Formats: sequence, C-alpha cells, structure tokens
Amino acid sequence: MKKKILSILEFLVIIVIVLFCLMSVVQRVLPRNMSLFGFRTFSIITASMKPELEIGDIILVKEKKYDKIKIGDTITYQGMTGEFANKIVTHKVKNIITENDKYIYFTKGLNSMSTDPSVYQEQVYGVVVHKFIILSLINKIIQNTIGFIIIVIIPLIYLLVSEIINIIKDGKDKNKKIEEDII
Repeated sequence: MKKKILSILEFLVIIVIVLFCLMSVVQRVLPRNMSLFGFRTFSIITASMKPELEIGDIILVKEKKYDKIKIGDTITYQGMTGEFANKIVTHKVKNIITENDKYIYFTKGLNSMSTDPSVYQEQVYGVVVHKFIILSLINKIIQNTIGFIIIVIIPLIYLLVSEIINIIKDGKDKNKKIEEDII
C-alpha cells in the first residue's frame, strides 16, 4: 500500500512538473501573437490590476471579435506608445469609440490613477476569461527561490535518487537470479 501511494505521488509530481515546464516553454518559444484555438495564457507582472489580478497570476485570454468587447471587460493588448511600448498589458475597458470603422478602446488598471494611451483593435489579444488559481499559486511559489527549491528541485532529486535505488536494486536482483540459475 505504501509503495502504491508513493508511486501515485511520484506520478503526480512528474505530471505537475511536466505541465509547468511545457507551459513555460510554449510561452517562451512560440511567437507572442500565436494562440491555441483562440486562447493564450499570460502571467501578471505588475500590481496595476490589484485586487482583481495579483503579481504572478496566470490568466487565460480568449480572442474576441472587436465589436463584442464591451466596457467593463478586462482585455490584454500589446502596448505601442509611452511607458506601455512593447509591453503586454492587461487592463479594464473604460470606454470604446469607433473611428473609420475601427474600434479604439480606452483602458485603465484598477490600481492606476490615469487612463492608458488609446488601444486600437489591432493591438488587442483578447478578453480575460479565467484566472488559474492553482497555476497562479505554483507560479508565485516558484518565483521565490525557496519555493522553487521546494516545488521543483527537491521532487526532482527525490525522483532521481529513487530511480537510482531502483536500478541498483534491479541489478542486485538480476545478479542473485543469475547466481541461483548457476547453482
């Protein structure tokens, strides 16, 4: 029973580590404008949307038709000017206008005093549809050195040591079987 529980725990640790690593690799390797079935994930890096979104939260953003985005939606967009240039920003829509059949959004962080520069429809990645609670927690823990050691390094060392022990044990069992077959 104890071995079965350890086996299940090992499997779960491996799954969590693999999923986190895959998610990290996908976000870093794929181009920023690439989505999977119209969805993207982003990590919050500032406190501008506090208390709704905290630093380290992982969000799911879904592409949405520009005319379906409404005041009050939280959108993620590529900043183009000022302090937002070349940054991915997630803020609430405060106003929307159309100009030459194009949508222009005026956004603001919940924790910000001023409105962002105008956001044109081409800049918008999509609307925030979900905040991942567990992934956010894991992300926040892993960003801390001690948390990274506890969540990633120690389980990896445990898995490595247990595999080495199993290999040694299997080798001894094979040698014993060979000796028994000879006698």
